[in-house]
Amino acid sequence: MAVWRRAFDLLSPRGRFVVDVTMPDIRMYAASLETPPSALLEIDLDRRDASDDERLIRSKTTTYDAFGQRASIRFIYDKFKKDRPVDRYVSDFDSYVYFPGELRLLFLHTGFEVEAVWADYAFREPRARSREIVMVGMRPA
Repeated sequence: MAVWRRAFDLLSPRGRFVVDVTMPDIRMYAASLETPPSALLEIDLDRRDASDDERLIRSKTTTYDAFGQRASIRFIYDKFKKDRPVDRYVSDFDSYVYFPGELRLLFLHTGFEVEAVWADYAFREPRARSREIVMVGMRPA
């Protein structure tokens, strides 16, 4: 809430605070809560550079702490280049998991009006399977 309050205090009347978050992936979180826990390996990026025959594959695993609403994501980058050994890089990322209703309450509780909610920057309406949420709060005049 401190971030929302600070944003509210720094904005002029009718100023906007935009929050862009990834929607929670309940399937991934549920798998990490099993006994024993499992973390599914998901390939979420596979790109080729035709100019130098290079390929980058990014995989990720996600675990979830339901009580703390924290997701731990491990990104694994594998870079393939002709006639060279595979170059691997691992990056860990921990984040708080926001749910749409919670975001709305944060805006309203700190004095904002919720001006818009989109599923992406193409301004599409959110649906049950939307992967992103963009919420715009406006400081009242």
